[in-house]
Amino acid sequence: MQARYLRWATMLASIYDGTRSVEKLQGLKADICPAFNIQAEAIDALVDDVARKSVEILSFFEIDPGEMKPFSLLLLEANDELQRIKLSYEQVVMQAKQARQRSEELAAELLKANARLRKLAFRDGLTGLYNHRYFQELMERETGRARRYRQPLSLMLFDVDYFKKVNDLHGHQAGDEVLRCLAKTVRAALRSTDLVARYGGEEFAVILPMTDLAGCKVFGERLRRQIEEMRVMVGGIAIRITVSLGLTTFEPGMVSMKTAQIIAAADAAMYQAKNQGGNSLVVRKLDE
Repeated sequence: MQARYLRWATMLASIYDGTRSVEKLQGLKADICPAFNIQAEAIDALVDDVARKSVEILSFFEIDPGEMKPFSLLLLEANDELQRIKLSYEQVVMQAKQARQRSEELAAELLKANARLRKLAFRDGLTGLYNHRYFQELMERETGRARRYRQPLSLMLFDVDYFKKVNDLHGHQAGDEVLRCLAKTVRAALRSTDLVARYGGEEFAVILPMTDLAGCKVFGERLRRQIEEMRVMVGGIAIRITVSLGLTTFEPGMVSMKTAQIIAAADAAMYQAKNQGGNSLVVRKLDE
């Protein structure tokens, strides 16, 4: 029996020394409670009493007891610390969620900003059409595709006739409105595969993939009539305009034909139409 007392005393002392104190306390209760038929709460009181008596004895001999406290108090402080850690963890989780939400919002804003920048880079601010820079890229792409798949590709350039008179008579704001309405009219006339750009000033370009010269002439003449019939109301005044159109077509087999040559041919045809008095359409073949 003395050996058991010694073992229990060692277990009791080890609760305040080392690690796994809760586990040691449970082991002590499992041994003593059945042996003496006592409740676990009595063991808790015994453990706390050991700490208090130890502090008294150490103080009597003027020995610093250090941080020795009743085990119940140590458990209470540990639980408080765990609660603080839990709260801190929850705060960290909340901050992490907020940071992730903010990063997602920033990513969405960045996508929108990039889309706006892309639009600014490729679109004309006044008409909303593709700008001259992107037109050049589109022409290179479509010419390469037509060459690769051996399909025709037509290009139409057109210029507003006597546009300076519109600005002089009605003002530049009226001129801007005319160009905006013209852009809407052209867009409405196009197929989904066709591409239109503001070539510069009052000049516009229409790329017609998979369209031969005959088809381009039909479309060009229809567009010329639609623009001639267009009325732009500005300050109660109906402004009418006409355009001069130049057409050309890249045919399958023109492997050595450069994009610049196609544009130059359409441009020359357009100026020929203007020199003929405007409101007309001129075709220039690439083999001329």
